[in-house]
Amino acid sequence: MEHPTVSGPWLWRPTWRAEAVVRLGDLRRRQGRFADAEALFAEVEGHWLARVGAAEVALDHGDSRLARDLLERLLEQTPLENRARRAAPLELIVRSEAALGLHEQATGHLGELRSIADTVATQPLRAAASFASGVCAAAEHRHDYARRCFEDATELFSEGEAPFEAARARVELAASLVALGRPDAARRAARAALTTFATLGATAEESRARSVLRRVAPCDARVSPLTPRELQVLRLVATGLRDRDVARELTISDHTVHRHVANIYAKLGCSTRAAAVADAHRLELL
Repeated sequence: MEHPTVSGPWLWRPTWRAEAVVRLGDLRRRQGRFADAEALFAEVEGHWLARVGAAEVALDHGDSRLARDLLERLLEQTPLENRARRAAPLELIVRSEAALGLHEQATGHLGELRSIADTVATQPLRAAASFASGVCAAAEHRHDYARRCFEDATELFSEGEAPFEAARARVELAASLVALGRPDAARRAARAALTTFATLGATAEESRARSVLRRVAPCDARVSPLTPRELQVLRLVATGLRDRDVARELTISDHTVHRHVANIYAKLGCSTRAAAVADAHRLELL
């Protein structure tokens, strides 16, 4: 399978190349391009971050059991004193075990993650620990505590200029607010996450945010009739780009852009680019 890769005269250095490939794989994963991400991680499967990435892709696919298996193996091979390397797989295994209903195991791994966060005390680690705490609490139906954890995580990720992670925490916050019977607050959190994911081009996470929003606003105009890709196209059209420029920006063919624009016209009931942009603004989709 063809996929984006990293090349350059410096890539004879194995460590540098592996880290570059892993980072590109993580970007593709965040964009929802899971097949590309998996292929990139497979190129450097021995790298510990590639193994973390593979586990996260499994979680993205909803395969919590596979993710847990991968992470258990990685943690077994990572010494307890190597806290820097244990933190990321610990957060993911907490999420995996919470999804599987393995609350005791999740709590044990969360305890280690919190200990690392308390000792190292960096903002990203404290944010990750808060997020994982919220995941555990939500799985145990302790929604008010989960809400507080997700609020903390959102603030910490935002302060640390990690918009993807902050938006993901907002989606979980919205879900907890739904469980607490607070639809207005849930709607605000989900909309904020949706806007961030749309800006970042994170289509899979955008869909998750949209599904939470539908739970509290099934008829809300801001729940778009357009697909995530169609919204991406329309946002670029709204900036004044022509179809070929949109195609270049999204790395797709001109024909695909034409098809998306035709679908946008049909769904919004209009026949010009200006009308489509105007309708999208009226519906608060942009």
